[in-house]
Amino acid sequence: MFASAFAPHHDYIVVDGRLIPNLTREINARVHQGLFEGSRSGDLGNDLSKIKMRCEIINLRFLTSEIAVVHIAMKTESDNDTIATAVMQQQEGEWLIISYHNAHASHNPRTMDNPPA
Repeated sequence: MFASAFAPHHDYIVVDGRLIPNLTREINARVHQGLFEGSRSGDLGNDLSKIKMRCEIINLRFLTSEIAVVHIAMKTESDNDTIATAVMQQQEGEWLIISYHNAHASHNPRTMDNPPA
């Protein structure tokens, strides 16, 4: 399900900073399915199947009518907060992620619970 938001080929930067260029949706789905089922370890904990995460779009900027940059704050119960940047492109009427960067947040990303002053 997670990988369905991605274009058939996309670039992906993992939390640890590794760039995976031209990743296929199928490989993305296989890797994330293992993370969510608990058969693979992830950077947010040994078993992602037990982690509850709340995601919130905190910024959206349209670069063109078919390309947008989206920032997403992801908060877990264990305070392993991350922030992601997704470059999205409208393809055949559907918005798909063409580039994704997932990073640990050194402090809480701005959310409704933590608005800027």
